[in-house]
Order: sequence, then C-alpha cells, then structure tokens
Amino acid sequence: IQTMSTQRVLPWRPNVVPKKRLVHIPGQLIVEIKPQARALALGPSSGNPLREPMEHLKTNAGMKRMVPLFTDPAGKRGGQGAVASKQAVAVGDYSPMAELGGFHVCHLDGKRITPALLKKLRSHPAFSAVEPMPARFISAGPGVAPDPETGRQWGLKAIKWFDIKSHSTPGIIVAVLDSGLDRGHPDLKNAVVDYHRGKFKAEDILGHGTHVAGVIGAGINNGVGIAGVAECKLEVWKVFPDSPQGDNEFYVDGPAYLQALGEVLAGAPRGVRVLNISITGLEESSTERVIFRALENAGVVVVAAIGNDFENGNPVYYPAAYEGVLAVGAVDSDLQRWKGSSTGAHIGLMAPGVSILSTVPRKKSAFRSETGYASWLGTSMAAPHVAGAAALYLANHPAASAAEVRKAITGSTRRAPPMGAKKFTEEYGSGFLDLHGLLG
Repeated sequence: IQTMSTQRVLPWRPNVVPKKRLVHIPGQLIVEIKPQARALALGPSSGNPLREPMEHLKTNAGMKRMVPLFTDPAGKRGGQGAVASKQAVAVGDYSPMAELGGFHVCHLDGKRITPALLKKLRSHPAFSAVEPMPARFISAGPGVAPDPETGRQWGLKAIKWFDIKSHSTPGIIVAVLDSGLDRGHPDLKNAVVDYHRGKFKAEDILGHGTHVAGVIGAGINNGVGIAGVAECKLEVWKVFPDSPQGDNEFYVDGPAYLQALGEVLAGAPRGVRVLNISITGLEESSTERVIFRALENAGVVVVAAIGNDFENGNPVYYPAAYEGVLAVGAVDSDLQRWKGSSTGAHIGLMAPGVSILSTVPRKKSAFRSETGYASWLGTSMAAPHVAGAAALYLANHPAASAAEVRKAITGSTRRAPPMGAKKFTEEYGSGFLDLHGLLG
C-alpha cells in the first residue's frame, strides 16, 4: 500500500501502485542456526560457535538483539535481550515445527547490512541460511463507495455458489494473515474463533483483513449484509503495524508475519487446514520456503494473491510463486482478466476480483473512509474466493492432502473465454473457479 504525500499521511487508497517498493525491510536479518551450533551454544561459553559471528555483528553492524521466531513447547518466545544470552539462542526442535527451531531475527543498523557482511555470515559454519527480511505488502486494488443495500455479489453467482448443496465446513478453520479484523462486525462475529494481534492494536485501520475475511466466511442466511463463500470458522492474525513505514507505505511486520506462519503450522492438528495470504512481495525467502514446505506436509492448503502489477512490469511476487502455493489471479464479471492481475507460469487459476462487495470495519480510520461494507478490487479479493472453496472441499474430503486439494480445485475449473481450447495459459492458469464442478 502506498500513499502519495511526502508531507503527511493521506487516507489509504489501495489502488495506488508505487513507483518503487521496498524489497527488504531495513535493519532486519533472518539467520538459521544449525542444530549442532544451537546445541553447542548452550554448553560452556568457550565452545560457543556463535560467539565470533555475534561479536562481529555487534561491532560491525550495530546489532541490538537476536530473537527466535517460533514459540517453544511452553509457549514462550525466548529471550528479548542480548544475543549472547543462552535464552535468546535456545529454541528447541519440537513437533510439529522441528525444522523451524533455528530461525532467528537479528535487529541491526540497516545502513550496515552490506554484501560483504552477508557473504561473511553465509560462509560461517554455524549458519544454514542468512537473508535480509523480505518486504511484504497488501495486494488490493481501488476501493469504491460501499453499496451494501444492493445485495448483489456477482462473484458468488459466477463461481456457481448457488448451485452447490451445502456451504457448511464443520471442523475446518481458515487462517487469514492480514491487516487485522473488526471482530465485532455483525457479519463476522460468529465466524471468528480467534484473533491474534500481538503487540498491535485490535483495530483494522486499513480494512483489508476484514474485507478478505468477509469474502471467505461472512455469515450465511443470518439476515445481515453479504454471504461468504464458506460457512467456516476463521482464525485471523494481524501482521501489519499500526502506522506506515518511512515511505508512507504499509509493510508487513516481518517477525510477526513469520511467527504467525509458525502458529498456523502448529494449529494444523486442531483443524487449521487453509491459509489465505492476500499479501505480496518482490523477494523470495529461504525462510518462507521452509515454512511453506512444512505447511504443505502438515496438510495446510496455502492460497495466495498473485499480485496486481501486470501493467508495471509484471514482476514475480512471493509467496504466490513458491512451489506448493496456489496462486490466484483476478477476473471481472465478464470473466476477463482484470488488467492489473499479474500473470506467469506459476498461476493456478482465476477467481472474481473486481467490484467485490465485502465487510470492512464499522469505524473509519485515517487510512480508510468506507465503513460496514465496500466493493474493492484486486487479486487480494480473488484469493479468498479460492480459500473458501478449499475449505468446502476439505469439509467433504477431510483426509485430502494439500496437493490433492489444489489438484481438485484446478482440475474442476472451467475455461475462461480468452483461453479458447487451451487447458492452461499464463494469463488464466487452469481457468475459472467453479464450485459446482468441484463439489457437484
């Protein structure tokens, strides 16, 4: 997201495509410490393999602290103090997130993160990986005035929502990582089982997370507003800060986002089976890649917006481009690709993404004037249609793996008119989401 004033923060408008976005978050490095190095770090200080690189980071990069990303079995996040602290280094290997135990975030002087520093750290035997924190931002298009009285949701008609027998998804929880939630919204209050906001305020000042949540799981036949794709339960994580970065754009809080991914993984055994990420970024991340592989292995279907920058060079965005992630593009009511919807060989399918009416917070903010309901566009709005479809499929096939769910969804699409006889194109993927074809 970006605002246009360099003197003050203007009300947020999700249609603004910045000329230049951050690729990395300044001052943060992700390091993965090898298991043997972690074990030795807990022994005598003279044998600590982390001593030398940590001292180097303090002296040459102004490191303030290094903290673990993922919770330990007791539910504690680890120490917040100096990196020499054993507590800050000791994160055990435990199920189901054993391979995530070594990931830590180093908070440094951003101006001193140089190629030479990265090269030195990457060559050190204590580390498996070292990378700058990738920047992630919301993938939504322009908002228009809310018009909830029409009751028209063309997207539901287009995906043949009215042609399926049941919209119930007992036992299936859909996770949403986004800008937050208006938990008291009358169309959402019965759907949300938990709202994790950590250090952030409860308010969804951007409204994006509330809008995405409504597309997936707004109340059905409750006499209020709209209907979501699935009558499912939602678990929401707020991963955006409460104020923009220095360039007046909102970026994901990297540690909060990565920790939330770990918590989604930990929630898989209790029914968190789908994850919607309407967030994009320019840089791939080995840390993210490991987490998404673990989510795949745990049976969590990850659905992501492919991005809105086709007319701005059509860059490849992550996490949509990772293997095992279902990348979703946006079409309009004529089933034509929205002109901003990004394309590529990694695309999975298309879903409604133009003039999508959904829930937004009831209270205005400095970044959003709409209240109650609003129609927005973007691949951010397309992805949650598919997340809802994944929940519906899992309700009928609870033993299905993540790969089997993706195959079922992409294999049941109907071709968009511009595809002709082709089964796949880089503009439309396998075609257009079809709930009747998926569920019968």
